[in-house]
Amino acid sequence: MQSERWAVVAPLAATIGRVSAVEIGDGEIDLSARLGVPDEPGWVTVADLAEDQELLGEVLSRIGREYGTTDLAYRGTTLLRDCLWRVLAPTVVALLTERRLPDLRVENVALRFDESGFAEGMAFVGSSFASLPHDRDAGHPDAVVLSSEDDLLAWLREALAETHLPALIPALRGLRVRRGTRVLWRAAVDVCAETFMFVGQELGCEAEACALAERLLAGPSPLSGPTGYFVLEHDGGSEMTRVRNTCCLYYKVGDSTCFTCPRTSNEERLRRLVVR
Repeated sequence: MQSERWAVVAPLAATIGRVSAVEIGDGEIDLSARLGVPDEPGWVTVADLAEDQELLGEVLSRIGREYGTTDLAYRGTTLLRDCLWRVLAPTVVALLTERRLPDLRVENVALRFDESGFAEGMAFVGSSFASLPHDRDAGHPDAVVLSSEDDLLAWLREALAETHLPALIPALRGLRVRRGTRVLWRAAVDVCAETFMFVGQELGCEAEACALAERLLAGPSPLSGPTGYFVLEHDGGSEMTRVRNTCCLYYKVGDSTCFTCPRTSNEERLRRLVVR
């Protein structure tokens, strides 16, 4: 009877469904994901994307057309940041709400890119997931039971640091994206820190989320570094924000540097808060 129930129920599918229903960023942030790659054109695993220089170059070209720039450093940084954000945002929601993590290795994560070069869809090839011992589905064949939150964070760090980044960063540099390897790793640290902070703020558990990010990024190099979190005091109160480890280069296509850019002073941040 137990085996029949497991055959019908896919715990990761249920988690994905609950995460996809969560609205953050006034509903404008897409947290949707699928279990199983849809039988539609345009889907590619991150592993295959990194190996397909022609496809990767085409996605870079789409970003360039969208922003009207030929700057490969900007386009490459943007692609890396977008891929990581699209994978991490729903993953962080699952971690914060259910203490579950899907298998994030590059061969198990598929993306679909829109005409602007951004990941509009995400799917998991397989249904395995990591959980803690008290998880109600810890006995499911798909479950990888880990003993602690630190082990969950190590599972996430390993997937990023040992599969995603070693695949994507050399592939981008192979297309003459002129940003150093260490800079791109720091950009990845920034995406991790900002995803945890943003999702935590939206879910009403900012302190918990930021504390988890601190532990994630205090792990072994190379995916380690300062989160840059700090509380910015202003006349209307205060809010948590951060300073990035490296510039994302948005100033090359936008009107100014980003709010969290290391090039932006606190005086400028306060000025923008007043205008907002």
